[in-house]
Amino acid sequence: AGDPLSLSDFHPSQFDASVGGPLVRNKAFFFVDEEFRKASAPAAGPYIGQSANAGVPLVATQGDIDAFNAALQSYGLPTGTGALVNNPNPLANLFFRLDFSVGSNSRLVLRYLYNSADDNIFSRSSSSTFPTWSLSNNGYSFKNRTSNPGIQFFTNFSNGASNELLVSLNRIRDARDPNVLSPLITVGGFANAAGTGTYSLRSGSEQYSQGNRLNQDIWELTDNFTIPKGTHQITIGTRNELYKVYNLFAQSSYGVWSFDNLADFQNGVASRYQASGDLGTTGIAATFTEATIGLYAQDNWQATPNFNLTYGLRVDVPIFFDQPTYAPSVLAQVSQLSSGLNPNLHIPSGQLLWGPRAGFNWDVNGDQVNQIRGGAGLFTGTPAFVWMSNAFSNNGTKLGQVTCGFGNTPTFNAANANYQNPPLACADGTGLGTTTVGEVDVIGKNTKYPQVLRANLAYDRRLPENLVFSVEGIYTRGINDYFITNDNLPAPVGTNAHGRVMYGTLNTSGYNVTNYKNYTLFGPSYNGGVFDLQNTSNNYSWSLTGQLQKAFSNSWAASVAYTYSQAYDVQSFTSSRAISNWLYGRPYSVAQTDQNATKSIFNRPNRVVVSASYTFPWKKYETDISFSYIGQSGQPYTYLAGGASGRGDLNADGTNANDPIYIPTDATNTSEMQFQDITGGPTAAQQAAAFNQFIGGESCLANQRGKIMERNSCQNPWQNFLNMSVRQTLPHIGQNKLALEVSIFNVLNLLDSKWGVVKTAGGGIFGTETLLDVVAATPAGQPIYQFDTSNLQNRFSSTSFPGNSYVVQLGLRYSY
Repeated sequence: AGDPLSLSDFHPSQFDASVGGPLVRNKAFFFVDEEFRKASAPAAGPYIGQSANAGVPLVATQGDIDAFNAALQSYGLPTGTGALVNNPNPLANLFFRLDFSVGSNSRLVLRYLYNSADDNIFSRSSSSTFPTWSLSNNGYSFKNRTSNPGIQFFTNFSNGASNELLVSLNRIRDARDPNVLSPLITVGGFANAAGTGTYSLRSGSEQYSQGNRLNQDIWELTDNFTIPKGTHQITIGTRNELYKVYNLFAQSSYGVWSFDNLADFQNGVASRYQASGDLGTTGIAATFTEATIGLYAQDNWQATPNFNLTYGLRVDVPIFFDQPTYAPSVLAQVSQLSSGLNPNLHIPSGQLLWGPRAGFNWDVNGDQVNQIRGGAGLFTGTPAFVWMSNAFSNNGTKLGQVTCGFGNTPTFNAANANYQNPPLACADGTGLGTTTVGEVDVIGKNTKYPQVLRANLAYDRRLPENLVFSVEGIYTRGINDYFITNDNLPAPVGTNAHGRVMYGTLNTSGYNVTNYKNYTLFGPSYNGGVFDLQNTSNNYSWSLTGQLQKAFSNSWAASVAYTYSQAYDVQSFTSSRAISNWLYGRPYSVAQTDQNATKSIFNRPNRVVVSASYTFPWKKYETDISFSYIGQSGQPYTYLAGGASGRGDLNADGTNANDPIYIPTDATNTSEMQFQDITGGPTAAQQAAAFNQFIGGESCLANQRGKIMERNSCQNPWQNFLNMSVRQTLPHIGQNKLALEVSIFNVLNLLDSKWGVVKTAGGGIFGTETLLDVVAATPAGQPIYQFDTSNLQNRFSSTSFPGNSYVVQLGLRYSY
């Protein structure tokens, strides 16, 4: 029983080697290190031929897959299988370094680093709510190639001053490639293996891997000049980066087709079609150049033998040399946007971002028994530029998107199945430039780079018996963190009976009726999003850590630490896309512009770390064994209400992916909540009783009766991981040393396949689980639900990454 990952083999292998030494004695030295790794891991989820006790429902049948493949072949499209898929993940690293002595007081370093890594992604969902079974060709791979040449020059002066100069280039090439080049085809209406419902089959290029490239060139020039002066050590320096980017994200550019059933697919009658293309002549890719100039001064002052103070000031100046070019139709609507953007929708440039900081270390009695340390400062980090690059892509001049509903889709045939030339218009002729482009991304006129205010205070105490106790508190507040709103939503129309802020109403079919602003950006009925990147300074976190360390003898040592922490934010950014961060960054029931910080998806309140090492006192050969244990709270999550085909947008803001459930005081009270019979399943009354029972069994819900669920107020199960390593020295070969190393990662999973596994309530990175399905609404707009208790049987399922299984690594180290 258990996750299918535990029923399959992983095949990792790794080779490391390094060599170094003098080229010219006392003048020139070299060092080379290389690492090659091959790894193959089975994809998560069900597959044809799986063991009957896999614990994952088998949805698809081989007969349906054969029929689907035959239809694909008739259009000249690639086919796939329903068998187990293995994801290979090769990696290669190379590091090369040359050191030269220049005169008597200078040193020149030349270094080069190359990394190559492939991460193949494929999995199948075990969900029985809206099941879609992917054929083996529906995967994709992340391919990363990085080269980093650099030059460092160190100089020591006679007065004790020194200088360090660094010039480097970081050349990064990332590609997200689908396994096959073809449109994405999804066909529904297949009867599942259990005969209890239907499912869909999917084949072709994954939607978001169709035309996906990121090229980055990052030049760095850093110089630090340090001057000793009495008890002061003063550093004056500069760090400058020049960043050039090419970001191609042409989602759906091969075509994305949906069909209600196999017969419709065979006859070329699609229920939905989506494609993207170039709106202008400048290409779809976002291209821009940015520089960040950093200047700083710092003083490290040994004020007394027992007290050290470090303080300084830094200023960073981000400069954009390019600006996004918006379509005239976008610029014409700027005056209607709610955030007061600049007239030309430009990215702010040339802002001075100040960063004062100070830190101290105080040996209270000068005997290294009591130590107090701490500091505070304002820090500017380099942001993920992809959040700004969205404005260079989604501006009405580059990426355009056409979406066609049932009755208005192009005919599917061999010509339209050509991924290189997909249709860019619906059956009625509307297409790029006349329908929504999918989204428009803009940046507020005062939006700044994110900064962090961080302070810490710690106390270390050396106790008897060589025991060291430490306690440390850390507080972090985001200054100018990013926050996204959809400016194409109107002001709220009011609140419903439960206090949910509403942007429209629900019709009797359960669909929202949203009063969009209806800009004429890309035609007379543009209902897409205008996503505005703004700042918020309300994000914060804090932690308190206690630690005990002890060296019991020369043979063994141990430590134990416990951390309690809390993290709150307005939105949790988990995606590179503006629309995704707005959709999934937070479930909310307040106004979308509300900046009240609530529990973050990254909140892990409890964490325990225990480590120990022991060296056996053999006389000739050493044997070292070490353990490390990590236990931590699971990821928080929120229960949502949703529904098939877009139903269940409870606040009518245009998406059903961010609406937390209302928790009734009594689910059987129809004035609070209404249910609808499930065909062949429980009645409305039975569902109401079951929902009441479910709420009573979940403490995070039971204490919120009569309220809309607070964001991330439930917590996934506790997580346990134990790693172990053993190193055995072997007989020497002359003066050269030989050692055998065995490492076991996730030992708990080796002992029992149910241990050492991360389990989530369907949350993944978004931390949400759809609990209630909206199937209709009353004439007054009150949603009518279905609560399928069968979906709760495997509610906490293991996530689909190999870290949920143990890994044994064998290594041989040769030192000479």
